[in-house]
Amino acid sequence: LPQTEMTVTQVCYTSAINSPFAANIPMKGVLLSDVIEACGGLAGGTNTFALAGADGWATAYIIDFMVQNNAMIALEYFGHPLTADQGYPATLVIPGMPGAPWVKHIVALSGLEQPAEALVNSYALRSDGVTSHKANSAWFQSDGVTAKAGELAGYGFAWSGTDLIAPLATISFSFDYGATWHDVPIPEGADPYQWSTFTATWTPQAPGTYMAWVKATNADGFEQEQPSGLFVVVEE
Repeated sequence: LPQTEMTVTQVCYTSAINSPFAANIPMKGVLLSDVIEACGGLAGGTNTFALAGADGWATAYIIDFMVQNNAMIALEYFGHPLTADQGYPATLVIPGMPGAPWVKHIVALSGLEQPAEALVNSYALRSDGVTSHKANSAWFQSDGVTAKAGELAGYGFAWSGTDLIAPLATISFSFDYGATWHDVPIPEGADPYQWSTFTATWTPQAPGTYMAWVKATNADGFEQEQPSGLFVVVEE
């Protein structure tokens, strides 16, 4: 079957605000659209795929949604075959969706004639019933920054789901505890399936301890519930 390469951000459904547990993964595999074509198309009425993994994890999604978002059966990450932790021998990837529906160790793919909602295990549900932050950001320097006086830099990423949620629109920064914000629009043509990385530079006026804030906003206007903070210690 034809092999397709893409880079996709993987973020857990349960990732907290300012969580560094994310990865931008170059991957290779077979698009679900190519699987369907190789099978001669779908049987009449089939509109949902249900997938199951050897570890007992399962999910089901509307086929049109998965095809429109370039869902694939991934066989390689970072240029090598999947490891056991990555879901060898094959993992479902739905670009723009958090990791819960990415079924690992695929053992079954079934077509259904009735729409089915995504199967999200209960532990992935927050107390308010929301399964994921609609827009999120994090600093790569999760332990904070200590530096001499002068221009300082913080590094991180922002992410929002696509289609089912909404793509990322703006990353905003504050260096005065939210009194003022500096908005940076996401450039046109940015890949919505990948995180947007950033470098934030500022020059503190005096030695001391500071907090740099960042927040993400998606195209639907949803603003990250709380900003992601970075402790900065400026020495003499």
